[in-house]
Amino acid sequence: MPDRTPSSTTSNRQTQRSEDTRRKVCAAVVICLDEMGYSDTSIQRVQERARVSRGALMHQFATKEDLMADTLAHLLAPTRRFKSQKRTQTNTVARGVSMEADLLSLWSKIADRPEGRATVEILVAARTDRKLRDKIEPDLKKYNDDINQDILRVYQAINGTDEDVVEIWSICRVFLRALHIQERFNSDPEMAQMMIIRLAKLVAPHMRARTPEAK
Repeated sequence: MPDRTPSSTTSNRQTQRSEDTRRKVCAAVVICLDEMGYSDTSIQRVQERARVSRGALMHQFATKEDLMADTLAHLLAPTRRFKSQKRTQTNTVARGVSMEADLLSLWSKIADRPEGRATVEILVAARTDRKLRDKIEPDLKKYNDDINQDILRVYQAINGTDEDVVEIWSICRVFLRALHIQERFNSDPEMAQMMIIRLAKLVAPHMRARTPEAK
């Protein structure tokens, strides 16, 4: 039977409060990063947006780097959770119906959302912030390995190897993240979608949906 002693109940409540605080803070970080960028996303601004006390926030995150690393882990978690629960299915974006459909879906459902833009802010900041880079690198490498395994369950090379599929999909992911920077140079709001469609046409001759016998 579950432990329902007073100490156990108190511990559960504290754990729940702690989890609620982390969720509020991570959501606030995403909003701040999306609206203000990394440099202007301070602990104080996150605290104000999350509407939590300074003590509650600092109890969970001692530094800005801790805050960003935890938020990034939170942003990457849905894909990992999906993959661990449904190993035999495709991921939440790549379906193998067509390269154009998959890339446009990846852009609209992940990359071009507050969570996707917040991720880019953290990644760009980590290029020069060594403390941040050291904190997020292990998680990013594991995430990248997961994505590479996932795409190989969806696509296969038309004339090539699995390594070709991984490299091509990595190029596509880099391209989509870079669109957030490129859009500053474009006056046409539809340019991003047009560029994605063009990329899909370039990539399509090299990859096709993986057949059951190839899995």
